Amino acid sequence: MPTPGILQEAQLKETFSGSTTYAKAEDWIFASVRKKGASPRVGNMLVWDYLYPAAIQAGALTESRMHTTWVDRKTGKTVAGEKTLYF
Repeated sequence: MPTPGILQEAQLKETFSGSTTYAKAEDWIFASVRKKGASPRVGNMLVWDYLYPAAIQAGALTESRMHTTWVDRKTGKTVAGEKTLYF
């Protein structure tokens, strides 16, 4: 008997098969463009591109931006930057 996760994945693939470039049965849901659907995208890209935005939209996480400055050791110049944090 298939597990619920397998059934949900099959339903998801069927739902989005009309709106995706890689809709063959052997293609991945989060398919790599470079590999033309033959392999999934890199794991950390999935987190940043899909999971964090979905969690923020669902209210499970909040996004915060931290502005910071530091001195570049090679040039000695002050550099300003921004980092996105998730809580």
